[in-house]
Amino acid sequence: MTERSLLHIAAMQGHPNLLAHVVGLSLGVAGVGMLVSAGVEVAMGGPELVVLLVCGLLTTAIGLSSWALTRVPSSIQSVQVFSTVAMAWGAIAIAGAVPYWATGTLPAFDDAVFESVSGFTTTGATVLRPIEGVSPGLLFWRSMAQWIGGMGVIVLVVAVLPAAGAGGFDLLEAESPGPAGERLTPRVRHTAARLWGVYLIFTVVLAGAYGLAGMGLYDSVYHSFTTVSTGGFSPYNRSLGHFD
Repeated sequence: MTERSLLHIAAMQGHPNLLAHVVGLSLGVAGVGMLVSAGVEVAMGGPELVVLLVCGLLTTAIGLSSWALTRVPSSIQSVQVFSTVAMAWGAIAIAGAVPYWATGTLPAFDDAVFESVSGFTTTGATVLRPIEGVSPGLLFWRSMAQWIGGMGVIVLVVAVLPAAGAGGFDLLEAESPGPAGERLTPRVRHTAARLWGVYLIFTVVLAGAYGLAGMGLYDSVYHSFTTVSTGGFSPYNRSLGHFD
């Protein structure tokens, strides 16, 4: 094989950069969530379709471009793991704040960042007042941020990384508080995928239960996202007290 061929293969594999790879894929996940919220905005007849669509497309394009042009290094140091997790959460928090700010719902960017951070960390605090009257797509993004953060964006990223190796388990440990976790399967990627599978099942069961209790489709899906994540966001000022 010629030297030119080897260089071409190396270029196709991408530059080894854990930070850009994981942060890029994390932004891609957030961008897809914004695009789903834009679809909800269309279905519900909300006024903020263009903003949500542009935010979603830009975030997805930037994130997936960074992910596609890089790859997981063969050797990962501890400092890389911790910095990557911190930067990934910081990046999606900033990106998640843009829709609140760009729609004018939260004109002060620090308020928008607060709402985004509260969502992804499932803290449940909010500066959105009043909640009712905000476009349904933007509110759905608010619930989706909590849902993504409930399991953890790094867990999702590891689940879809083509080759995380031992570094994937290090990423999960760096994100999770408390004692070190255990693998459910020999491959950490499969462990992360199974965790998200269980999370999805609980989400669907909760949405069905809310539907049987009398909620409409939008409300049942919204509240299933924020219940399974333990975040507690609601599209109503009185939360579940809105319902009889």
